[in-house]
Amino acid sequence: MPHPALVVQNEYLTREETAQRLNLSPRTLEKWVTDGRIQSRKEPNRERLYVASDVERLRAEREARAVRPPERNALARKPKETPLSLVVPDQLGEIAREVVREWREAWAAVAVKDKLWLTWKEGSAYSGLPMTQLKRLAAENKIQAQCFGRAVRIQRASLEAFAG
Repeated sequence: MPHPALVVQNEYLTREETAQRLNLSPRTLEKWVTDGRIQSRKEPNRERLYVASDVERLRAEREARAVRPPERNALARKPKETPLSLVVPDQLGEIAREVVREWREAWAAVAVKDKLWLTWKEGSAYSGLPMTQLKRLAAENKIQAQCFGRAVRIQRASLEAFAG
């Protein structure tokens, strides 16, 4: 609780009030104090108080930076045409998904070729089977699975034999 004289004068704000007015987290507010962007004073009860005028000054600065008029030339400039800018947004999403799919398949083939034991994810990417199906096959002893600490691994050779 701040000193009664300070509350009456309303010259100081608590940490929570200051953070709320500046739209910051309390942790960021502490960092600003450390960086010297705002000053605080410590009360005997270990509560930090902040000068209201400093808080309002910082608030005005933040609002002024947030609302900037757009550059005149930026509106007049025509966007540069690139192969990606000529693609329709729906097609771009499909192209990105296809690229990710191809990358995962290539990664799975390269990453697991030297491994004897695979994680569920690696086994799924390597075999093309969903993880739930791999787990069911392991439970039915159709593929070899073994615990390594807390992780379960699938034997690559048994997966290859099953996928045949």
